[in-house]
Formats: sequence, C-alpha cells, structure tokens
Amino acid sequence: MAIFGNQENAEIAAQLRELMSAAVHCSIKLDRKFELRESDMVEDEHRGDAALGRIEDALERAFLVRFGKADPTRLAHELDDIIDGMRDVARHVETYQAFLKDFPESSWDLIEIVKKGIDNLDKMISEVLNGRVNRSLVSQLASEISDLERQADVIRARAEQELASQPTIGDFRSFFAQKGLNDLLEGITDHAKHCTVNVLAIARQEA
Repeated sequence: MAIFGNQENAEIAAQLRELMSAAVHCSIKLDRKFELRESDMVEDEHRGDAALGRIEDALERAFLVRFGKADPTRLAHELDDIIDGMRDVARHVETYQAFLKDFPESSWDLIEIVKKGIDNLDKMISEVLNGRVNRSLVSQLASEISDLERQADVIRARAEQELASQPTIGDFRSFFAQKGLNDLLEGITDHAKHCTVNVLAIARQEA
C-alpha cells in the first residue's frame, strides 16, 4: 500500500511530486549562466506556489494523514524555498550581469552542487512516495546531499576570501555581484539538506 492512501493523502503526494518537478526544471535552467533571466523561472515558481497551496488545502481537509501533518508541510515549504531560491539566482544574474565579468568559477561549481543535490532529492522523494521504501538508498541519498551542502559551504567561504583579497575589486557592486550570487546558491543547498530531514522522517514511519 502506498504511503499516501486516501484522497487527501494522494493529493498531497501528487503535489509534492509537482513541487519536485518544478524544482528540477529550474535547476536545469541554471546552466544558462549569463543568459539566465528571472522570467525563465516564473512559470515553474507559479507551479510550485500552486502545488504548495493545494497541499495546504488537502492537509486542512484531511482527518487523518498517515504520517501526520508536520513533515509533509515542512517538506513542501522547503521545496518551495528551493524554487524561490533559484528564481532569486536568476534575478541576481540578470541584475548584476554587467558587474560579474566572466562567470565566476566558484559560482559554476556551486551550480553543479545545486543540481546534484536536487537530483538526489528527487530520487529520495520518488522512493518514499512510491511506498516501497529502500531505507538504505534513502539514507545514502540524504548523506550525499549533506556532503554536497558542506562542499558548498567551503566553496562559498573560499571564494569570498579570495574575492576580498583581490586588489582589483574596487567596485563594491562587483564584490556584491559575485558574493551575492554564491550566497544565494549556497542557500539553496541548505534548503535541500532541510528537505532530507523531513523525507527521512517520513521514510522511518514507513518502516
């Protein structure tokens, strides 16, 4: 039997998949680098917002949610935050493109980490929502996401130190353009790690 069994629970599962799908679509668009525009993310952000609203409605209607309401609620909001974070990245690139010069190598490394983390999260959520949970696989994916978040912390910190030590960075806007982009990307990895806490909680209750 699937984890989410009755009508409301099935709706919650479907909308979590919709949120995850929107996040995956946004992450793919990060490859556009300087061609990235905020408008690229709007459709998927609206998809995510609509899915979040339907989850909240279903939770309000549901008399009994198999794993309680807290974990699905927190997971949905964290997924929405991931999508919002990628829209913020696109807005930042579009706004500060003139001050970024070459696309920062550290930012590209962070984009790759964001994409890997979201891909792992997609696999985690699919495994749990399918109702036949391989706890070993889910735990492994969660561990990889945590490792990616730690790597992102290191990359962001080192890039900031290198940036601050460059005598050629005299324009505060150039400094903020690069630092702000990395801060936004690293923040997405934080939300991905937060998601794993809720997915693992759901998986444990299935066992």
